[in-house]
Amino acid sequence: MSVIVTFVGIILPYITIVAFFGGFIYRIKGWLSIPIPMPISVTYPQSRGEQVKNIASAILLFPDLFRKDRNLWFGAWPFHAVLAIIIIGHWRLFMDIPNRVLMAIGYTTQGIEHLSSVFGTTVGIIFFIAVLYLLVRRITQVTLRNMSNPADYFVLLWLLGIAATGLTMRFVGLPYTNIATMQNYFWGIFTLHPIAPPTDPIFLTHYLLAQLLLISLPFSKLIHPIGIFFTQGIKNSLVVQKQLR
Repeated sequence: MSVIVTFVGIILPYITIVAFFGGFIYRIKGWLSIPIPMPISVTYPQSRGEQVKNIASAILLFPDLFRKDRNLWFGAWPFHAVLAIIIIGHWRLFMDIPNRVLMAIGYTTQGIEHLSSVFGTTVGIIFFIAVLYLLVRRITQVTLRNMSNPADYFVLLWLLGIAATGLTMRFVGLPYTNIATMQNYFWGIFTLHPIAPPTDPIFLTHYLLAQLLLISLPFSKLIHPIGIFFTQGIKNSLVVQKQLR
């Protein structure tokens, strides 16, 4: 194996795992250590069901953003929605649970691969368009452009690179898209018995960009979809709930 293949496919994955989980734990500790501000006196749902409904709505639908800035919502909501689907889809690389669920409802192995190909490509295209929309919006809107810094543009270009290389793998139909092959590779990583990764430049570029994203994720603005579960807003709401009882 070349030095690049060894670094990207064998050494960097362990650095990525440590940096991602270590950074994530560090951020969670930081969020939880922030003192809870004085609760705001507002009407709050009394039942647990209403609380779950409101929080789920805020996380899944972005209703406040839709009311305040629909142009941003039309880019941000598809971006977050398909990103969640992409993350779930990539779990097939690590475990058989998604395949077993699909087989349990009647899908064959060939049917699962066809579904993955069509659905994965469609989701990838939507993700690429959503990121491109957010980038163009940031460039063309004067107020937003003045508020942006180089890192904001860099992250969007970074995501476009990940999406573009991922779609290229789909359209070219490279052999390492075989799930069993990739599962063996990642199982070797997790069991500390790494095997040689695919050496195709497109895959290595996609894999490198994705790993660098995971390393930087805990320390970037992109962490906010996860951070919402640990924000003072939710903690503050729980305080209000206790006071209303």
